[in-house]
Amino acid sequence: QAGLSAVQIEYSYHRGDAQCERMLAWYEDGLGYRGPSDRTSGFRICRKRIEPKGRLRFICLEWMYAIFLWLFCGQY
Repeated sequence: QAGLSAVQIEYSYHRGDAQCERMLAWYEDGLGYRGPSDRTSGFRICRKRIEPKGRLRFICLEWMYAIFLWLFCGQY
């Protein structure tokens, strides 16, 4: 409804670090964010296209559910 076409996240990634590996898998493999093709250590900027009208609400709920799983259940 606001005319948004994409969502962007940014995070620090260190290859081999267990939490960083889980975060990369969660955002880029699980939620569909697109980041740099090389998975070397460093700062990652990832984007996800969204459909207009109503889709943003679903993405926010999906994101909040993923955070819940990650924080309270140790899953993503």
